[in-house]
Amino acid sequence: MVHIRPFVNNSRRLLIIFYDIRNEDDSKEEEQPQDQADSGWWEIHPLTYVEVISPSNPLIMYARLLGIIGSQIVLAVASFAQDSAPFHALANEQIAWELKRTHESHPALRRRIEAVSERFLGTPYRLGPLGEGADGEFDRAPRINFQAVDCTTLVEQVIALSLQGDIKEAEKTLQKIRYKKGKISYATRNHFPEADWLPQNIEAGYLRDITREIAGDETRQIAKTISKRRWYANKSTASFEGAFAEREKLKRLPRLQALGQEFPDRRVILPYLPIERLPQALPRIPSGTI
Repeated sequence: MVHIRPFVNNSRRLLIIFYDIRNEDDSKEEEQPQDQADSGWWEIHPLTYVEVISPSNPLIMYARLLGIIGSQIVLAVASFAQDSAPFHALANEQIAWELKRTHESHPALRRRIEAVSERFLGTPYRLGPLGEGADGEFDRAPRINFQAVDCTTLVEQVIALSLQGDIKEAEKTLQKIRYKKGKISYATRNHFPEADWLPQNIEAGYLRDITREIAGDETRQIAKTISKRRWYANKSTASFEGAFAEREKLKRLPRLQALGQEFPDRRVILPYLPIERLPQALPRIPSGTI
């Protein structure tokens, strides 16, 4: 088990702006010609600012123009009440805004992890949805993706978004979590949890192993040998992600298969808690534990 270490960030609150639609001359009751209305006869005056607080009246997600309610036009930005809108249903600008608001609303890291992870509920599952981006040598999947996740990328993105309230900084943190020393390449990606992901992120300070603290005398160990050489050698053209022509895949495949030659086989040992002992340990496992 590993526990995420806290980083603190702040942000502003999310507001909705309501405007009155008023006639240029409120004393005039007669309907104005259409050409006058289109040429600026109607003016918009600010009315008030309100926060989204009603769980019984969720608003539609991000829009510059939300609509007209009676004599009021609703502009600017709105969100679902109670942080309920999933990230995959939001525009990028709204995700950035919602992330800042989440960090302001939840100064405790554990609560931010809960709030951020809730925003991924209902996200479609797809194996390997993250890669090295459009210029990747072998995997051109995006470096951050709110439209699809697998088990690993869900955890990685939740950690990064929980640690950083600014979306750009979160993307930088995500790359440090996914790659050795933050250097982006297929060979430096933390592919293997036992040999790469856990030790690299513990060393970087993002995680702390608390298995023995939770399991105590129930702690067990398992050993495993990781052969990256064999793993890379078994790669095929199906291993490429993104816009690659078949001829380009065939050209790059020998290079991909040869990457494993620089990695010796590695034996790793992991502590663990037997699954049958988990119910008794649950009260001791803090929120935010992986």
